[in-house]
Amino acid sequence: AREGGPEGPQDDTRYVTAENWPQAPVVEAEGAVLMDAITGTVLYEKNANHTYYPASITKIMTGLLAAEHCSLDEVVTYSHDAVYTVPVGYANIAAVEGEQMTVEDCIYALLLPSANDAANALGEHISGSIEAFSQMMNERAAQLGAKHTHFVNPSGIHNEEHWTTPYDMAMIMRGCALNETFMQIDSAQT
Repeated sequence: AREGGPEGPQDDTRYVTAENWPQAPVVEAEGAVLMDAITGTVLYEKNANHTYYPASITKIMTGLLAAEHCSLDEVVTYSHDAVYTVPVGYANIAAVEGEQMTVEDCIYALLLPSANDAANALGEHISGSIEAFSQMMNERAAQLGAKHTHFVNPSGIHNEEHWTTPYDMAMIMRGCALNETFMQIDSAQT
């Protein structure tokens, strides 16, 4: 019960009402979702269920799967395809075929400079191939509550068959927020 009897208090500024509800933010993106990570409550949405090509935010799912399925000290070996299927001009760490890094370093490369070669190498390391990893991504996305997501690669390099929605990405990020390893790495500034 609120103070002041059935009418409520004289000064109602402590409560959110229709009169003092905050103005929605100006969001230039075509689609967006602001979600409470604990409850899953959508606090703001703009085209929440419209499908878009996710580009590099795909790497959020790749990072989550790496954090869930690997030990940070496992060694990842960069294959020819992991390195050379990244188009010229796309973000990478200039890995060379045969180079080895720990999973931890690969996740840092994935999430900080958005390295496409690290995404490919992690996908191959976890599942044996990009195709198998994409299947794993789709299965995990569905488990997290995504309903309109279809991944075909671990990096987000454009493909007509690779899409998601703002709502689905919020659900995926909600899953990431519950993973201590992912959050520790994703919170790093350098």
